[in-house]
Amino acid sequence: MTVALLTGFSLGFLVAAQVGPIWLLAARSVILGRLTIGIMIGLGAATIDMAYGALGLAGAGSLLRISGLRLGLGLLGAAVLIILGALALRNATRVGNQAEPSTKITSPRTP
Repeated sequence: MTVALLTGFSLGFLVAAQVGPIWLLAARSVILGRLTIGIMIGLGAATIDMAYGALGLAGAGSLLRISGLRLGLGLLGAAVLIILGALALRNATRVGNQAEPSTKITSPRTP
């Protein structure tokens, strides 16, 4: 029992520690001096992962055997992805809306 628990935690940690967009966002926030924001991003990602795990454990995947529900959820997911893509494209075209630090980065002053 203990070996299975440790194996599960180890494999879960390896899966959760992979570098991805959320990990990079949190790391960038911390590097820019926003430690609280980086921690909150990490906690949000962990909360969502836990919710997905709980839904899987509760058997929510068996609901996808209903063909009408599967189609509806698929179309809803596609719509959300299209909206997110459109918003990302709209924001990418705005020059002033880039995530850059508010202060200019300059070379160190010489005395």
